Amino acid sequence: MKVSVITKDENVYRDIKKYFKNVNLIEENIKDLKLEGIVFVNIQDFGIVPFSTSPGTFPIAIIDKNAVKSNLAALIMKIMSNNYFDYIEYPFKKNDLEKVLKNINKKEKDEKEIYYIRKKETDETILCQYLCSIIGSSPYMKNICKLAGEVAPTDLPVLIIGETGTGKELFARGLWKLSKRKDKPFIAINCAAIPENLIESELFGYEKGAFTGAETQKKGKFEIANGGTIFLDEIGEMPLEAQSKLLRVLQEGSFYRVGGEEEINVDVRVIAATNKDLSQMVKEGKFREDLYYRLNVITFKLPPLRERKEDIPYIVECIINKNNKKINKNIEGFTKDYIEKLKSRYWKGNIRELENVVIRSMVFCRDSILSITDLEFLEEGKEEIPDLYDKLKDIIEQLINHENAKQTKEKIEKILIENVLKKSNFNLSKSAQILGINRATLRKKLEKLNINIK
Repeated sequence: MKVSVITKDENVYRDIKKYFKNVNLIEENIKDLKLEGIVFVNIQDFGIVPFSTSPGTFPIAIIDKNAVKSNLAALIMKIMSNNYFDYIEYPFKKNDLEKVLKNINKKEKDEKEIYYIRKKETDETILCQYLCSIIGSSPYMKNICKLAGEVAPTDLPVLIIGETGTGKELFARGLWKLSKRKDKPFIAINCAAIPENLIESELFGYEKGAFTGAETQKKGKFEIANGGTIFLDEIGEMPLEAQSKLLRVLQEGSFYRVGGEEEINVDVRVIAATNKDLSQMVKEGKFREDLYYRLNVITFKLPPLRERKEDIPYIVECIINKNNKKINKNIEGFTKDYIEKLKSRYWKGNIRELENVVIRSMVFCRDSILSITDLEFLEEGKEEIPDLYDKLKDIIEQLINHENAKQTKEKIEKILIENVLKKSNFNLSKSAQILGINRATLRKKLEKLNINIK
């Protein structure tokens, strides 16, 4: 395999040449060059030159760890988002170059029927530890990852929107690990799990004697998180009174403990998450408008897994790497039919449900490769489909806000009848039976709703 080194540093070239034979040295900008094989790029000299993914080309970014003293995780994320195969730190450690070659050999095997996973060493400073299991490779998620790298170093509040199981807390932890607060606490609170009468004391603490049973002073989660990050999951479940206190923290950086008179000052970054439509809750008076605008400075929307199934192989790889040791397994890859089976499902529970299924299949697997036989516990037709009537109810409510109820009724009835006709191959008698009406009534409805029968 060809090996090229793009660098102006002779030491970098010399060290790579010790390991690889016939190394091609390039000391100019590679923007217009067509390269193949292993391509080492010294980003200290040329910056992060974007690559287009092509078979047989493996760009490797060289990072001078002495020059990059901070924000290493953000740099790595930017490198990977520009289609680099991997990165390596310089000066090289023992076996670093050997590991690169092994990873490339595994990548070449990926194009076969069996996909072999890349075993990544856990590194607390790398965003991937938290986000690899939710990001994937789809363009939309790559853009989210790029934006995360830009937003994370700031202190701006962040709102994460997504269905249950889409990885909102993992995403929040990734933002924390990329921030300057990464060495300070990360406190996660599920607002939906705390009783309404206890949420204020839980978040802001209380003084001795503040209420029956308050025998000692207790710090709240905001005090504990001082200097760090607090993650408020299911923020839409927070009572209005507690929302007022949260707004004060965001505006002034201070609050009072329950039953207290001393003002407590804190420096906390707030990341909130919800699976609800907060803007609609504002209209209904269930969520403070001023708090909504405070939180909605930077918003990340994590799509459901069913809308990005192309990411499933990547996510499965991360789940395997994460759990191999935990369940005493050595799963090395999976077959194409295994992935196709996973892609065929709806995934109401999103990534959380997918992870449970993959782990269970790992337990059942008798060798090192996951195959469709390891998914036999997934009964055909038994998948739990979400209650679509709730969604239909929401749609109808929105339609009624824009037109009268009669128009909405006729549109819904027309859609229903058209679908029943298709299902029955336009057999009127069968369609009428399905709809629970007689044939004459159906004919009248077809004429009234202007439905043509072929």
